[in-house]
Amino acid sequence: PVAVPPVAVLPVAVLPVAVLPVAGPAQSSASSMAAAASQPQPSPSLDAVLAGTGEAAAWTDLAALWGLEAPGGDPCQAALRSQIQCFRAVGSLALIRQLGRPVLLRLHGPKSEPSFALLTGLGADRATLRIAGSTRTVSLVGLGAIWRGEFATLWRLPAGYRGIAAGQSGPVVDWLAAALARAAGAVPPGPGQVMAPALTGRVQAFQVAQGLVPDGRPGPMTLMLLNQASGVAEPRLLIGG
Repeated sequence: PVAVPPVAVLPVAVLPVAVLPVAGPAQSSASSMAAAASQPQPSPSLDAVLAGTGEAAAWTDLAALWGLEAPGGDPCQAALRSQIQCFRAVGSLALIRQLGRPVLLRLHGPKSEPSFALLTGLGADRATLRIAGSTRTVSLVGLGAIWRGEFATLWRLPAGYRGIAAGQSGPVVDWLAAALARAAGAVPPGPGQVMAPALTGRVQAFQVAQGLVPDGRPGPMTLMLLNQASGVAEPRLLIGG
C-alpha cells in the first residue's frame, strides 16, 4: 500500500450562532471544537454594540433627530411639550421597517445591565446603529442575537389629539378624515366630520392596506402610518436594499 500524506485542514471561521450537535463518532479534538461552537459568542462588532450607551444618552440622540432639546428627566414628558409622543412596544424588525422611523433598541448581552442603541437604517441584511456618537453597521442576524424586540420611538400628534373615540367630532376627527382621504387618493372632506361607522370603515380599510389589525380604532400605529402617508414632517428610517 502507498502511504497517503495527511491533508492540511484550513481553519473555518465560526459565526456567532448555535451549532446543533451532529450524530456519529467524533475525535476528541473535533468534540472540543463542537463544544466551543455550541456556545454562541458576540462578534467583535457586537461587543462594541453591547458596550454602547445608557438609555438617557440614547433618548438624547433620538431627540436630536426631532429637533428637540436634550430631555432632562422623563423624555416622554419633554417630547409632549412639542406635541410629540413616545411609543413603546415589543415587535419585529419588519414592524419597525413598516413604521419607517428611527427607534431606540434595548439590547441584552452577557451582562445583567441592558444597553441602548438608536436604529437609523435598515437594509436587506444589515442594520445601521447610532451608539454614543458613532455609527456602526451590524448584520440583522447578529442584531437578533442581542435584541428581544423591545423598542421605543416618537411620533407627531395631530393638533389637539387626546385620543379619538366613537361619536367624537372636532379638528382631530377632521384631520383624520382628511388624512385618510389623501392616503386613498381622494379629495379630503370638509370640516364637521364625526367618528361614525362610515369613518370607522375608512380607518379599517387603511389598516388592512397597511397590514395592521383592522379594529377601526385610530391608535398610535395607525396614526404613525397616516403621518407617513400624508407627508407629515418626521424623521425617517433609512431603508436600504
